[in-house]
Amino acid sequence: MTTKSALKKWNRNVFGFCQTRITELTEKIVEIQGQEMSVSNAKKEAKLQGELDEWLTRNDTVWKQKSREIWLRDGDRNTKDSICIRALRSKYKVNEDWMDSEPHKNASHLWRAIEKMCSVIKMGACFIMGNGDSIDMWKDPWVPWLEGFTPTPLHANTPQPPLRVSNLLDSSNRIWKTNVLQELVDSHSLAAILKIPIPIDAPQDRLIWTLNPSGCFSVKSAISSCLAPDSFTASTGLELLDLVINPPICTDLRINLKTIRAQNSIQFALTLENIWIVRNQVVHNDLKINHLAIVKNLEVRVLEHWHILNPLLVDDTGVVSITWWSIPPPQVLKLNVDAALKDGLATLAVIVRSDSGHVMNGWTKRYDTTDPCTTKAAAILWAMELAKENNYLKILVEGDAKICIEAITEVATTIPGTILSFSQYY
Repeated sequence: MTTKSALKKWNRNVFGFCQTRITELTEKIVEIQGQEMSVSNAKKEAKLQGELDEWLTRNDTVWKQKSREIWLRDGDRNTKDSICIRALRSKYKVNEDWMDSEPHKNASHLWRAIEKMCSVIKMGACFIMGNGDSIDMWKDPWVPWLEGFTPTPLHANTPQPPLRVSNLLDSSNRIWKTNVLQELVDSHSLAAILKIPIPIDAPQDRLIWTLNPSGCFSVKSAISSCLAPDSFTASTGLELLDLVINPPICTDLRINLKTIRAQNSIQFALTLENIWIVRNQVVHNDLKINHLAIVKNLEVRVLEHWHILNPLLVDDTGVVSITWWSIPPPQVLKLNVDAALKDGLATLAVIVRSDSGHVMNGWTKRYDTTDPCTTKAAAILWAMELAKENNYLKILVEGDAKICIEAITEVATTIPGTILSFSQYY
């Protein structure tokens, strides 16, 4: 068998089979993702994803062999003068604007397949600026923090002639020409451009692949980016409402799709409500924000609503557990405490039960504070005062404010000062 025929056979049996398997596995994963969430489908998807990762790795290896990696190693793989790039340009007659130009009608099947990858390449290709001589300000991707990696013109309807990035630099002082940029781009683009560091030695511009930590393109990272869910933004009231009603979903092997959607809706709704309440308290009541307490309180509210939605909670070990009130040890009284905030006032509540579960007494009272964590601490202190007044000798106090319990039982350096001031009375 001649070398030429052996290479053709290798190309057909090895490289072609890699592409076929990657296509088949990708189609199967997309098909399963469109079905109803279940444990069996999740296991199938995980198995297929593992196979896909393996074939993508093989495919990367095959590509390196086909392109003769020594070419890329002898010349800079990111420059227009490398041997590999010159060979491809000569064969396929590639111009600098090929990614933005219309596909050639008489192009080969291989080149048509390459042109279909333009949209994927645009997702991750971005220039690392050197001297700026090879980067067109408006056409080329070069600003990492902007969508599409290109700046937005200050005036959208004004024609944008080609402009090299090097013309935006003060070459003597190696700084940006801020006054020029202010006349060309909007404020958001200006802030992003000014964050780009300017090299002192002015090397050549380099095109990198941002979806891979190494900066080099790989088939695996490209396919992974295509399978990843889109990001979301919400800037208007209707968009926020849609975010609550149709929230983005991250699938979980243990919970069905309907439950996940409901849980995410609850979490978004309570978070937005909490942000609005805190905002009003800061603006109108000059509230001193305790971020840790606010987050803890929000977490408790979310979990309470999740309990109502689905009393059967699955823990990290996969064991189904039910949260119930537990009886105290023999001859011990349990005092359960809670607190709530409304209209700038807090309400404290304490209920005491015997070791048989019978309710013995209960109390409520108003408390003048707007801090959620302070109300919880005040409720615990009041429960202990009530126990002393009623001669309860053996008691167990139970509440849902973990940070307040830790202030009593542990030596913690992250406990807010307002809570520590209560703990000295416990």
